[in-house]
Formats: sequence, structure tokens, C-alpha cells
Amino acid sequence: VVRLLDVFKSVNNTYLIQEFCNGGDFRGYLTKKVKLPEQEARKVLNDYLTGFQEMVKNGLIHRDLKPENILINDGVYKIADFGFATHVDNFKNQMLKTCVGTPLYMSPQILSHQPYTTKSDVWSTGLIYYEMLCGKTPWPARDQLELIQNIAKMPLKYPFNVQISDVSKDFIRGCLEKDEKNRFSWEEVLAHKIFTPVGQEAAALKKKPTVQLDKRS
Repeated sequence: VVRLLDVFKSVNNTYLIQEFCNGGDFRGYLTKKVKLPEQEARKVLNDYLTGFQEMVKNGLIHRDLKPENILINDGVYKIADFGFATHVDNFKNQMLKTCVGTPLYMSPQILSHQPYTTKSDVWSTGLIYYEMLCGKTPWPARDQLELIQNIAKMPLKYPFNVQISDVSKDFIRGCLEKDEKNRFSWEEVLAHKIFTPVGQEAAALKKKPTVQLDKRS
């Protein structure tokens, strides 16, 4: 998550002083690359989910997740722009009603002005990861009404010329379930095998048994 360094106010404005991210935003990077190799996309996702792990601990929902709100600093991808974020009392079940965000990355519930939960951020996460791998979102549309209709009528598909692993497809499918009841919870997202929490990989290497060579070889 992008660090907040200080906050101060003038008569008319509130100023947020944040860390400088020298790599710009992820939209600019993705526009140049169009789509990413899966290994690189998973690295971006891992950084992003590490940030969300802290947000979940603090009961924070973002509500405007998109590539423009992921900043890059020294090759690390960080969640930014918490202008629509809010705290929730019960991270799993609290129903929200405020329609905020960017339509292309909004969950079907927000688009349709229905109550929604923190799983709306799970939907946005699935869309962003799909876009990393495929170079586009799964339901293109010219306006919000067409987007709602396409999501409702069109199944989730992948471009024929893009190779995607079963692990990534399972993650995307779970995030992009149209019915919130069937969509991954944040517990399931953070427990998915696509995500390697910070320190877990190093810990696994420490536990790996030493290979003993046969002296006869």
C-alpha cells in the first residue's frame, strides 16, 4: 500500500503527503505492454494481494480498484487512491449501498445499484488480473447499460491466442462469479494457491530437507 506520510489542512483544502512512486501508475505500464507474461502478472498480483492483506486486517474496502490506482515504486506494485475507501464493521457480511467507483471495474451489484459487500473488491481484482493476462477486460462495452447486459448474458471466455494456467483460471473464475454468494470471499482469495504471502516462500525454503548425496556416486 502507498505510504501516507502526513496530512495537513488549509482554509479550503486538505493535503495528503504520500510517498513518491518512481514508476508511475500501472495503467501506463500496461498500455505499453498490452498484456503481461503470466509469471510477471502473478508477481504484480502478489504485490497487490500483499497490500490487500493489510487492508483486510484493518477492515478497509477500497471501492475504486483499477490499474490507474496501482502505483509502481522500484518494481513494487502498490495500492493507491483511497478516496472512495471506507471501513466496514463486519468485513464479510456488511451490506453497502453507495454507488462509487469506475464502471468498467465495478461489480454487477454496484452497476445495478444493488446492495453489495466487500466482495465488490474481489470482482475488481479478478478483472484487473484478467486484463493483465489478456490485454483487455472480459466484457467490453460502449456504455454502462451495455456493460450490465454483457456481464449478465456473456459467459467468461479467454482469447484463443493466450495461454493461461489452470491456477490462474481458477482464481479468475472465483473472483468473477456474478452472484456474490458464489464469489470468492477475501479469506478464499488470500488462501488461494496463486498467492504467496511475504516470508512464506523463504520459510518454505528453510524447511526444505537437505539432499544427501550417496557417497558411492
